[in-house]
Amino acid sequence: MDKTPGELYKERLKRIEDAKGTQFDISKKSAFRVPLGGPEPRVVARRTMLVGDAAGMINPIFYGGIRLAMLSGKIAGEVAAENLRKIDNNLPTSYKEYETRLKNYEFMKKVNLKCHHYFYNFSNKSLSKIGEIFNNRYINRIEKLEKLEIFWKIIQKPSLSKKVLALYTMYKGFKIARDWGF
Repeated sequence: MDKTPGELYKERLKRIEDAKGTQFDISKKSAFRVPLGGPEPRVVARRTMLVGDAAGMINPIFYGGIRLAMLSGKIAGEVAAENLRKIDNNLPTSYKEYETRLKNYEFMKKVNLKCHHYFYNFSNKSLSKIGEIFNNRYINRIEKLEKLEIFWKIIQKPSLSKKVLALYTMYKGFKIARDWGF
């Protein structure tokens, strides 16, 4: 007989308790939907920093987010540690540095969200035409002169020539996704 998710959860918790020689009290259980609307505009409030899914750091193209969660958690930890050192030295603290550091990363930009919108709103017919033009090449791996060759083929198809901006946005989004391992 298969175990329920609740039973599996209790077993895992018991293994952790045994390994750590402690006992946990569960005060509250909660679940939330993963936000797919792109990164939250504010990820800091007072001494709280949102990371990973809670901060909307999910690739909206392929819905991956583990790498982003790990990176944002690392940055939040570094900022928290820096602020603890400031407290020890009676210096003013600021958690805004977390938002500042995150803004340096491509995944925090809205291009992936736009890519999602364009990609999932193309018709199957348009996607088939795009596939023919790309001839089994990955959109996110096209470089240098290949871009011109593909651009030329796109503008020769009237139904796609109107969508050049959408295709370029998709190229940028898929390139970011590739760079981040999605």
